[in-house]
Amino acid sequence: MDKQLVEEIKLRLETNRYELQQLDKKYLKAFAPEGYKSGTSYNDYDTIHGSRQEYRIEEFALKRERLIKAIKYDEKALFKRLNEIDLNKYLESLDTKECIDYLRNVEGFTYQRISEQLGISVRYIQRVCKKLKKS
Repeated sequence: MDKQLVEEIKLRLETNRYELQQLDKKYLKAFAPEGYKSGTSYNDYDTIHGSRQEYRIEEFALKRERLIKAIKYDEKALFKRLNEIDLNKYLESLDTKECIDYLRNVEGFTYQRISEQLGISVRYIQRVCKKLKKS
């Protein structure tokens, strides 16, 4: 069971790192700074007028931030699994919001279980999770 979980985390890490790399390449080509070869020209016959996707830096930043956050927590989870660190000791190294985010998204705890683990109200946990989803 534990080996399966470690392999799942490794696969998720690899996938998220690849997606982050592809996202960076896509937006680097879209915004094409001078000197970066995008591989396209003004004579692209396969491009129909008006079909070019409009890129928004805000969307890019949100996607990138979510991928980085997922990678960070997966790396911590993998480290914990491989080194068998006690959950309570690990949570002491994080602040409250990071603890809630980690327990909810990496460990898969319910609001009630997080509340019992950290000794804070379920309502507070729900508010923090709602704010974390927006960011």
